[in-house]
Amino acid sequence: MTATITIRNLHKSFPSREIPGGYTSILKGVSLDVQAGEFICILGSSGCGKSTLLNILAALDPHYDGELLIDGKAPGTPGIKVGYLFQEDRLLPWRTAEENIDFALAAAGAPKSVWKERKEKYFSIAGLSEYRKLYPHQLSGGMRQRLSLVRALAIEPDLLLMDEPFSSLDEMTARRLRMDILEIWRATKRTIVFVTHNSYEASFLADRVVIMAGGVVHEAISVNLPRPRDYDGQALFDMNRQVIARFIASSVTASGTSPLVAVAGSSPNRPK
Repeated sequence: MTATITIRNLHKSFPSREIPGGYTSILKGVSLDVQAGEFICILGSSGCGKSTLLNILAALDPHYDGELLIDGKAPGTPGIKVGYLFQEDRLLPWRTAEENIDFALAAAGAPKSVWKERKEKYFSIAGLSEYRKLYPHQLSGGMRQRLSLVRALAIEPDLLLMDEPFSSLDEMTARRLRMDILEIWRATKRTIVFVTHNSYEASFLADRVVIMAGGVVHEAISVNLPRPRDYDGQALFDMNRQVIARFIASSVTASGTSPLVAVAGSSPNRPK
């Protein structure tokens, strides 16, 4: 199953560092719909709320105001499976590649009867079948991120969240992994929400590029380019120029706003 996402007027604040007892608003009324099987890239500069939104989707942060539903249910509802790929691989260094996947499958409550089949499937898709017995330190950075992807996919999530997963890699490795993730997406048809500050990456990967600035979604740009896309083609270059122009315009608009600060002792976030 793949997931739909409905977000309406989502607000999230954190304790202010400047005003004792106050709260700084990070998300300021985010609204967004994501269709089942859609590949969405959220594009924004650092501090705009991208990762905060992913953490709420992953049910890592239950304190917010507004409505957020995954297949009509609140994040963290039993039966909704979410895979999360972070910027760092977050692998267990004392476990082999295969043991890292075993740990994820056990944590997700997957019956042992499916472990062998799933590991064979996703190790093969990621091109890591020959490396199952190696430890993370024996793998390259790109291979560790592939292994992190296997870990996220092995639980067969309805929704796959990716938080700038290729930002620490060299460009050639990142480019190869972008192509790989598209192949995996086509094979699995998972709903993907991918956070990035790389406009070219977003234009290459996404069905829609969602522009965030100042804690709000400014617009969602449809990438109407046929797949597979030519990474070096003029059409993608032109699409990227359009995305950059609209992102800059949104950032200029957002720069005229200031964080909202609540009065002391009245946090606007409620646990859901």
